[in-house]
Amino acid sequence: MADISRIDDSLTLSAAYQKASELCASSPSAGKGQVQEALDLLQHCEQLIQHAALFSSNEDHDDLATSHLKYLLVPSMKAELLQNQPAPGPRERLQQLQAAASLYTQFLQRCHQYGILGGSCKDTYLAQEQEKPQDPGKARTHKVERFKRSKQLATLLP
Repeated sequence: MADISRIDDSLTLSAAYQKASELCASSPSAGKGQVQEALDLLQHCEQLIQHAALFSSNEDHDDLATSHLKYLLVPSMKAELLQNQPAPGPRERLQQLQAAASLYTQFLQRCHQYGILGGSCKDTYLAQEQEKPQDPGKARTHKVERFKRSKQLATLLP
């Protein structure tokens, strides 16, 4: 997917994240090369985060350094770039969307783990995490409940 061999190994996590953020902010108007560079930088950030062990499954939000909070966004940023990237065919598009969905799930799992996922987002996440009901009636009921929640959220937004 990403060719991080083009990324300077001496690039710090902070510098790589800053540059990737700038590229992501301009991604709607960015060319394919800039999007690929942003993906490469985010991949580099993921490796540095993993190497530095910034996030641990046995921590909660009190253990997180404020300066590290922004790095929680790396999977989400990567997923957004992937889902908006054009694909040459339907098979490649499906692979991109599956990879983006996996990254979004990783982001939500980490937010839930640290207890920073709240409100209806938390309810929706937990509902999605539960096993899908096999009974079509239950599936429809869950779908209607999700629709009602989304409609209720839409009325709350200005």
